[in-house]
Amino acid sequence: MESISTVEKNVSLQDYESEVTEIIDPPPDGGLLAWLQVLGSFVLIFCTWGLTNSFGAYQTYYESGELFTATSSNISWIGSIQAYLLMLVGILTGPLFDRGHFRILLLVGSFMVVFGIMMNSLSTKYYQVMLSQGLCMGIGMGFLWVPSLGICVQYFEKYRSIAITIAAAGGSIGGVIFPIIIKRLIPKIGFGWTCRVIGLICFVTLFLPAVIMKQRRLPETHRKILQLSAFREPAYLFLTIGLFLAFTGVYIPFFYISSYANRIAGTNINLSYYMISIINASLSGRMVPNFYADRVGPINTIIVASFISGVLALIWIGIKNTAGLIVFSVLYGISSGTVVSLPPSAISSVTENINEIGSRLGTAFFFAGFGTLIGNPVAGKLINISEGEFYKGQIWSGVMILGSTVFFSIAQYYKSKYDREKELRKPGYDKEDK
Repeated sequence: MESISTVEKNVSLQDYESEVTEIIDPPPDGGLLAWLQVLGSFVLIFCTWGLTNSFGAYQTYYESGELFTATSSNISWIGSIQAYLLMLVGILTGPLFDRGHFRILLLVGSFMVVFGIMMNSLSTKYYQVMLSQGLCMGIGMGFLWVPSLGICVQYFEKYRSIAITIAAAGGSIGGVIFPIIIKRLIPKIGFGWTCRVIGLICFVTLFLPAVIMKQRRLPETHRKILQLSAFREPAYLFLTIGLFLAFTGVYIPFFYISSYANRIAGTNINLSYYMISIINASLSGRMVPNFYADRVGPINTIIVASFISGVLALIWIGIKNTAGLIVFSVLYGISSGTVVSLPPSAISSVTENINEIGSRLGTAFFFAGFGTLIGNPVAGKLINISEGEFYKGQIWSGVMILGSTVFFSIAQYYKSKYDREKELRKPGYDKEDK
């Protein structure tokens, strides 16, 4: 659908106005330039959510006490704050992206991520790790994430869900690679040099988005930092509430599955580290449901995926052996990966003016991100690792995710209702034909 932007120029001497009209083509939905944007977004998400999804490996290492001494709940605050800032900063990066400052966001975010990793390599105390890994890296990731998805949305319409899914796969692959690096290198070269290796990987790969990514269009007017008016739309409101509940529970297995494998399932320490990689390695399985999201709708897909994730989180309570835990990791990786990769597509599906996508993504994740902030630390308080009691945290995870399913369903109801009313308002629509 073509959009028309009008620029008015006042000429004081002639005392009249002239009007210039520019026609913007619809999204190409393919082609070299469009898929290069997906590749660039893939790299950005590899260096942001890939590291965030790997925090379970850091959690297990920090719990060992080799670097500093802190409770599991306090340690989980580092990863939770990092993930929350990744979303929170979106309230600033969304409007800045809408105003055409993608390049600045890319450079500043890339610098902060690499700088935070390098400072983490020098850390020996809890507060130092919190500042470097939690705050600095979290803010830098926030500068990169929302704009990277905003670029994808601008180049795709029909195949938007699959494009975003491919880009989001960077988080899965990063979640496979980084835990392996952490496990394999720390015993050989130490924590500091392991962080420097990870920092070098991010430094090199982040050059690619700077070269190939290009913002396609700018909105006609500047957007508000928080677009609170969007909450007047029931579909957007209930979708955001559902995301809050989903993010509260969905990352708990990512943080604690290594500790659970080692203490409850009797898994050896090497394999327990790799459980995080197994969850993230379920990439091919995520692609299938996300591919169908373009056909059945992203919210419908999230409804099914969140229900399955919630049930699996509760089944996790009864798994006491390594084989069962591996099966759980694969299945949970597929379902939870669908939940966390489709929200941008779901938000765009309830956004009529796609030029507002940056602000609406930022606003939704600002509020939904509170779930990421509180979910894992609360689970850390409920879980008693020293006594091997995990079930309270597992119940917390399952109930929160199942609760999100209810609100996703309500959001889909209102979206379907709005779509039907919109269809009825179309010129030439004949009710009798239906």
